[in-house]
Amino acid sequence: MMLDVNRASGGEDRDAVAEPSVHDSATFGTLIRREKLRADRDGDGFSLVVIDLDRLEIVSSDRRAFAHVLLSNLRSIDTVGWLDERRIGVVLPSTSDEGACQLVDRIIGERGFTPHCLPYEIYAYPCQELPLGSGESAAFVGGEGGAPAATSLPEVFCIAMPFWKRALDIIGSGMALLLVSPLLLAVAGYIKIVSPGPALFKQLRVGYRGKLFTFIKFRTMHPGNHEELHKKHIVARLRFNEPLEKLDDKGDPRIIRGGRALRRACVDELPQLFNVLRGEMSLVGPRPCLPYEAAELLRWHGQRFDVVPGMTGLWQISGKNKLCLLEMIRLDISYATNMSFWLDLKILFLTFPEILRMVTESIIRKVRSRRSAS
Repeated sequence: MMLDVNRASGGEDRDAVAEPSVHDSATFGTLIRREKLRADRDGDGFSLVVIDLDRLEIVSSDRRAFAHVLLSNLRSIDTVGWLDERRIGVVLPSTSDEGACQLVDRIIGERGFTPHCLPYEIYAYPCQELPLGSGESAAFVGGEGGAPAATSLPEVFCIAMPFWKRALDIIGSGMALLLVSPLLLAVAGYIKIVSPGPALFKQLRVGYRGKLFTFIKFRTMHPGNHEELHKKHIVARLRFNEPLEKLDDKGDPRIIRGGRALRRACVDELPQLFNVLRGEMSLVGPRPCLPYEAAELLRWHGQRFDVVPGMTGLWQISGKNKLCLLEMIRLDISYATNMSFWLDLKILFLTFPEILRMVTESIIRKVRSRRSAS
C-alpha cells in the first residue's frame, strides 16, 4: 500500500530527524539502489524527487538552508542527498507520485515559490505502464508547465560501466576480431554452402537497463523457423525453475548440418564481438535474454539488467544450461554486485576450459551413441 507522504509526515516523525544530514552523491547513489532492491523484494514502490538548484539559481551559501527545508518536511525513513553538484534528491519509500507531489507543494508553500518556478522531477518506481526491465519510470516534470511524461531513471539506478571495463572490451574484442577473422569468413562460407539464406542471424535481445538491441550470431538453423517451439520450451522451464537445457541437447531438427558442432564450440557466438565493439554488450556480463524470457522474470530479477550484458559470465563457467533460472539470476546479481577487473579476467580465462569441456562431452556422447547403435 503506497503511503500518503502528507499524512505520514506528522510531528512525531519530524522530531525523529534530530540531526539533519544530507548524503554525498556516492553514498546517496548507493542508498537509492538499496531502496530499489528493497522495493523489488517486497513488491513495493517509492518516489524520488529531484530538484535542480542551478536552474533555481540558489547560490552555494543558501543550498545548505534549502537542504534543511527538505529535511524539516520529511519522515524519519526518507533520505536526502546530492545526485551531483547541482541536483539534490529526496527518496520517499512506499510513497506514490501523488504523495511526492504533496511534498513539493509544501516546499513551494514554505519557500514562497510560485507553482511554476521550482524546477523538479518526480520519478515513481515502478512505472506500471512500462514493462519489467525497461530501465524507465514515470517522471513528472514541474516548473516549466510540462505535462507528465515517461523518461529514463537517473543514472544512479544502474551501475555505470567502469572505464577499465570499456577499455578491456574495446581492446579485447578488437584483437579477437583480428585473430579470428579467417575463421569468421570460413564459417560464413560454410553456412552459405550447407543452407540457403544469410550467414548471420539477427534478433532483438534485452540489454542494459532493459533496452532492446540487435543481437548477432552465426545462423545455425534452417531459415524460416518460428520461435514458438523455443518459446514454449524455455518459458516452461522458467516457470517451473527447471535446468535451462537447450532444445538441441535433445536433437533439434531445425539445426543445419554441422550447426551443433558450431554451437557446442561457441563459434556461432563470435559475431557478438561486433556487439561488444558497439557498446551494446561486454566481454563479461549476464547473458542478454529474449523479450518473452524477460516477461517471465520477477521484479527483483531485473537487477541483472543493471549491468551491460556479456558474451560470457559466471553462469557460463558455473554449469550453464545445467542450472535453473534462480541459480542463473543469483549468479548474474552476484556479478553485478562484485564486478571488478580481476573478476572479469578470471571469468574470461575460465571460459576456454569450459568450452573445451562441453566439446569433449559432446564427442563422448556421440561416440557412445554410435557404439550403442552398432
